[in-house]
Amino acid sequence: KVVTFEDLGTGAEQADLLVADLYENPRVPGQRQLTGVQNAILAPSFESLPRKLKFRETAEEVLLLFGGTDPSNLAVKALEALQNIRFTGRVTLVRGLGASLIDPAKYASLDLKVLSNVKNMPALMVKADIAISSAGRTITELSCIGVPTLCLAQNAKELTHTHTTVNNGVIMMGLGSLVTVETLGAHISKLVTDTELRRTLHERALSATAGRNNTSIVARILRKIGL
Repeated sequence: KVVTFEDLGTGAEQADLLVADLYENPRVPGQRQLTGVQNAILAPSFESLPRKLKFRETAEEVLLLFGGTDPSNLAVKALEALQNIRFTGRVTLVRGLGASLIDPAKYASLDLKVLSNVKNMPALMVKADIAISSAGRTITELSCIGVPTLCLAQNAKELTHTHTTVNNGVIMMGLGSLVTVETLGAHISKLVTDTELRRTLHERALSATAGRNNTSIVARILRKIGL
């Protein structure tokens, strides 16, 4: 039996099963695919940390996550937007090892901490009241924790990902390079000040990912391929 993951190539058409939680392969019959956040296999650390069940009324902590390289330089755009709206809470930026360096001194008005090579991402996420992220699997990780998220796609391929929806606690803003600092700032302000919107996104994220765990996904895979 052959199981393939995140496969848009021709091999997926020959495999017994395709597992692709971020998107569907239109060339593979639905009965030979497992898609959606319920089929997202995550790092084991997300299995052991309790989900963020307690909601905080005020947004005091913003977490910025833009992947390993941040090719569209979305971190700078997010920091400028936070600076423009005079955000007074804590800001944590996780910088990938392949991304350009960020000098916190350039954003002196922010209570900013820049981290890299983070060992325990769930422990960092659970502290956040809001996240701003690109559209990779980090979105699913944030949903599992219950963090309301603004999403900016790094490229056109990320626009095809199907998990960046309000049902998963996410407000998708489209291609990040086309979103202005002013527009991003307005969305951040809305999320910071609108407690009920944040609460709704928080609850939807937890609901969408309830019961998701790696053990059940592996069992589902084995059943689908008859083992």
